[in-house]
Amino acid sequence: MTRTVRPVLVFYAALALAACGGGGGGDPAFQAPPPVALVPLTAANATSTASDVLAAIDAGTVLAGLGLNLTFNVIAPLDVTGGSAAARLSRDSQRMLASSVRRLVSSAAGPGASAIDTLDCLVTGSVVVTSSIATPGTLAANDTVVTAYDNCNDGDGLVLDGTLDLRVASFAGDLSSGFFVLATDAGLDQLLLTADGQSLLLDGDASLDIDTSADTILTVTIEGALLDLEINGATSELSDFLITVDADISNLDDLEVSLTGNGTLTSTALGGKVNFEIIEPLVERESQSFPEDGQIEILGANASSVTVTDGSVPIDRVSLGIDSNGDLVVEETIDTTWPELLP
Repeated sequence: MTRTVRPVLVFYAALALAACGGGGGGDPAFQAPPPVALVPLTAANATSTASDVLAAIDAGTVLAGLGLNLTFNVIAPLDVTGGSAAARLSRDSQRMLASSVRRLVSSAAGPGASAIDTLDCLVTGSVVVTSSIATPGTLAANDTVVTAYDNCNDGDGLVLDGTLDLRVASFAGDLSSGFFVLATDAGLDQLLLTADGQSLLLDGDASLDIDTSADTILTVTIEGALLDLEINGATSELSDFLITVDADISNLDDLEVSLTGNGTLTSTALGGKVNFEIIEPLVERESQSFPEDGQIEILGANASSVTVTDGSVPIDRVSLGIDSNGDLVVEETIDTTWPELLP
């Protein structure tokens, strides 16, 4: 089968699923309305809150990886020796693509033509890819690609189930060279990812934009009003969020990913909601298990806050600066580690 889920996605998924260590039970159908009050932040809940926020941020990167890989493995399979960073990244993926997926763009019968391919995954499960692309070789508004995973296991440690629907909102550039800007509306229907005993369920809608116009930087931006999450059975909501993923692929052997963004996380585990903002980009290399730099500010009731700061020495150290009364003075600092925050 085509590897529709390839290394960049596996990298993003590993980031998110590494964060799925906490949380209790939840309603997988997202039935119960979550509380809406801001949570007072104190030393007592700083660690658990930071862990939950990091998990939600990383969950957003999974959607970025899914969109990126579907773009270059399904919508616009490339066969080039030069061109953009995206084109060069996709070459390894292209060698693993099945001819049926290559046909989705290159041999469409004409305007409005649709193609449906059912593909067996390498280990277990299958994927059904349904595309409707008006003009072969390019994209236009309302072109669609729907990918339905049925417990798809390609043997790379990740199993996918559920549906991702991408609808083109706008497109500018050239698919054949790999330089373009693509804006899509993404719909996720009970999309479940499992790896290493961890699970992440995504359900909802978001805009997903991909910019490959730079030589060595891939930029994926995810923005939405509401995305339901279920991390190891614990439900939460990510709302009014914007997450940008910049992947520097000048070194394809060790990608560097930088995350920025903001949003609101609501969950019963938190007992309410918190707002968050990545005030210094979270930077991580593919060869590393945890970020090497970055800072996140989490805001709660009465202007209380927790500031999560990466500590470069010793490795994997993190500090949580707690301002529980909103006077902009850190009255307590908790020293911890990334493995403790993201078990």
